[in-house]
Amino acid sequence: MTTISFDLGGAVGIAIDTAAGLELITLDYRNFTIGAMATRFEGRLRELIYVHAPDLIAYEEPIGMFSKPGKGAAVHAHRVYGQAVLIQKLAYNAEIDTAAYNVSRVRKKFAGSGRATPDAILKAAYKIGAEPADEHQADAVLIHRASLTNLQISLL
Repeated sequence: MTTISFDLGGAVGIAIDTAAGLELITLDYRNFTIGAMATRFEGRLRELIYVHAPDLIAYEEPIGMFSKPGKGAAVHAHRVYGQAVLIQKLAYNAEIDTAAYNVSRVRKKFAGSGRATPDAILKAAYKIGAEPADEHQADAVLIHRASLTNLQISLL
């Protein structure tokens, strides 16, 4: 089964099953408007679906995104909700299954705390055999592992 896993946000971590193992990518949309980010993300998502033909797309569940105070939190929430909608839309059109995972629960399972530091998230990903370049890729790896173990941690 081929899975593409996403840690959503301004910087998007992606873990993709390939014949050579996990391919890890970070896309940085932090300096883009919401519209520009959505356009670029949709194009990249279409490309990933076409090239890799996944059976499953696993992604960060956007539940609770407005719980953080501050202007930056609202922008982050808009990005994550928009990305989740695009994943659902394109997966539906391509008849690909999706699974949403609460990243705090994923982190708690694999890194020991739902509020794990970037260093702890990286260590958890290394522990399961991945070599992420940053915490966004590491979160994508942990979401990927959750999907492989069928970890029941999503609210959806």
